[in-house]
Amino acid sequence: MNKSLKIFIATSISLGGLFGTINFNHSDTGIVHAETTPYYKYKGNTGHDGKFVLDSTFINAIKYKGVEMNGYKIVQPQSDDGNNYNHKKAYDQHFYLSKSSQLNYAASVKFPVKRHHISKSQLLKAYGNNYTIEESGNKTNYKFLVGSNIIIFTIEDNYVTTVNIGEDIGSRM
Repeated sequence: MNKSLKIFIATSISLGGLFGTINFNHSDTGIVHAETTPYYKYKGNTGHDGKFVLDSTFINAIKYKGVEMNGYKIVQPQSDDGNNYNHKKAYDQHFYLSKSSQLNYAASVKFPVKRHHISKSQLLKAYGNNYTIEESGNKTNYKFLVGSNIIIFTIEDNYVTTVNIGEDIGSRM
């Protein structure tokens, strides 16, 4: 190969590499990318397991009102004084929907978890030590504030038996 052909090929490769890596797009498009809100979607019965309530993704979704269970989005009201609720059941969950809200938005949901499956120590490790306690017979309710939302765990013999996202509206009905 002659010397001038080698120089031509080397120059072509160099220029191609140079122009292939330079970004000529300096225009501002004005596109704003929205942040995604944490979201958790659950379908089916909870009584066979329930450990998903310890998952950090689930906890973060509660904080941002991004939990959906069996087609109902759980959106806790800031105040439920004087509200009337409809009770709906899906699988083994009990949903309480405000009569004035949209169809698939629940103010509260209560559901069972497998007995002796989630210990009190696992619960405190996942949610921390900032809670209030309400005693009721041999049951103890641990009420956590996650963001501005409430989640209540009923504990019997140091194990979680039921979970309530939102106020326990079912106990008032």
